[in-house]
Amino acid sequence: RDHYLTAEAYTMGYDKHPSVLLEEYLWEDHLYASLKKEQILKEKGLSIENDEGHLNVMDDYIGMLQDKYSSQTMINFRQFNKINLSHIDMVALKPSAPYSHPVPSFPILTQDHSIDYGKEISLSTEQ
Repeated sequence: RDHYLTAEAYTMGYDKHPSVLLEEYLWEDHLYASLKKEQILKEKGLSIENDEGHLNVMDDYIGMLQDKYSSQTMINFRQFNKINLSHIDMVALKPSAPYSHPVPSFPILTQDHSIDYGKEISLSTEQ
């Protein structure tokens, strides 16, 4: 059944639909971040199963990337500061769907929460 439905979806061009592409990119980004984290930890002699030392290694790596790309990174702090986040963890599930997690979990790559990199930008059309 799934084989024929998938073939029909390709025939109808659903693989090019913006919402399908967005879903694909979302999961792709999650996979790439997870694989890169695993690679970095492996190079340092750590494993994913062993949590000890993960965040320190990742803090150093993310810090190196922030330094390297700081001059190319532009942040609209006016908009950024309008974002309100809660401290409540949430997981969404769709148990009846073929894939029960509608979105991947956000990968925690660093414990550093300061934004001490990038250039500040402001869009003149902001209100």
